[in-house]
Amino acid sequence: MKTLYPDIDHYFAAARQAPLPVSIDTVKGIVAKGAVAAVPKSLSSIVKSKPFIMSTLAVVTTATIVTTVSIINNKVDEKHDKVNKEITPVVNVVKERKEDKASVHFYNNPVNPEKVSESFSFPIVPDETHDTTIENIFKAPVTENKDSIIKPINCCDKKEDVKTGPRTMSYDRIDPFGVYQPYWALVKQSGLLGFIDTSGREVVEPLYDRIDFYDAIRVNFALVKQNGLYGLIDNTGKEVVHCIYDKIDPFDIYHKNWAMVRMDGNFGYIDDNGNEVVPAIYRKIFPYDTNRSGWALVKIDDRYGFIDSDGKEVVPTVYEEIGVFGDYRENWALVKSNGLLGFIDNTGKEVVPPQYNEIGYFGEFREGWAKVKLDGQYSFIDMNGKAVEQ
Repeated sequence: MKTLYPDIDHYFAAARQAPLPVSIDTVKGIVAKGAVAAVPKSLSSIVKSKPFIMSTLAVVTTATIVTTVSIINNKVDEKHDKVNKEITPVVNVVKERKEDKASVHFYNNPVNPEKVSESFSFPIVPDETHDTTIENIFKAPVTENKDSIIKPINCCDKKEDVKTGPRTMSYDRIDPFGVYQPYWALVKQSGLLGFIDTSGREVVEPLYDRIDFYDAIRVNFALVKQNGLYGLIDNTGKEVVHCIYDKIDPFDIYHKNWAMVRMDGNFGYIDDNGNEVVPAIYRKIFPYDTNRSGWALVKIDDRYGFIDSDGKEVVPTVYEEIGVFGDYRENWALVKSNGLLGFIDNTGKEVVPPQYNEIGYFGEFREGWAKVKLDGQYSFIDMNGKAVEQ
């Protein structure tokens, strides 16, 4: 299509090559000149002046775009400045906190790793057989303990114990790690013994006068002594048997999974969970199966009885003497009470009450009979314990 303005492309090209940015005064001048030039005297003059007007519009359009972009950039810069002013305090706080965490903290107290040994009154002995030494305790990250924060107590509130947080680690002695338990070290403080792990945590508080090696008395148990009395701790550091006994024997000597204990001169048994299965009330406990299979003879004061394999007293301690089952008759045992003789069976029941001064063996004079003496007179009892009639 033939255009009425053959030179219009030339003017647009010239406008596009105009130097940028164009000032507002320049634009105003161009518009003014264009307005004067645009006053025609005839239609032909309008046509002739059209290229100039189109060129002027192109320049104005370019200048307008540049001005708009400049305004937008200024708005963006103002917004960035505002955001920077708002976030700068936050950034500074974060930076300060980050710098605070640069120092190592242990048990809520700042510690200089280069001067760790100065916080102890004893030389640090590294474990030659272990990768971990005592210095590693202070290099390990410490997690903040929220429960250690001291909480204010209101005067009107119910009185509560205030937590003061973990105690600063300071010991008179620290043994090498791994001697008693993997990753544990024996520590001593004020003459008392306990354990710490490789993170510095007290797994056993220093409370004991003595701690034996683990597995010596039972697998995963260690004998401990406190104030002259014995107890047991397990391999987690928990006290499974309180220190109340004068003595604790090794497990499995007299009964499987049991250990004999002594308290105030009396004996009893505990099981491998630390429970007292036989109370320490007996002056003496004989080994199981001595008088009868599954039973143990026990003594209180000068009287004897029996306990079964569960620790239950099946024969009360009322007899001065108890013989071995089967000596006189199968499943019977001779007993003596107040100087008189009788028999109990293997359930603990009295089948012949203690009333005789003497009792002979069955079959000694006649099959199925036993000679007995009562008040100076002799007679017989049968296999049921009944007196034989004439």
